[in-house]
Amino acid sequence: ATLVRARWPKQSVGGGHIYVGRLLKNGLWGSSEPCIGCYAALDHAGINKVTYYTLDNEWKTITL
Repeated sequence: ATLVRARWPKQSVGGGHIYVGRLLKNGLWGSSEPCIGCYAALDHAGINKVTYYTLDNEWKTITL
């Protein structure tokens, strides 16, 4: 999170919601949960909800 703050000035999108997906070569959805660094960058940008595809083959929404 410190690196994120050092590289990018705070630019809030005002509580946005982002969808993260990964489509595999076989046409199926793959796990797309953001990494810890991505969570920090999203939070820093003012994103407050993230929806991603899980290893349990379902979409999950979390609030940051």
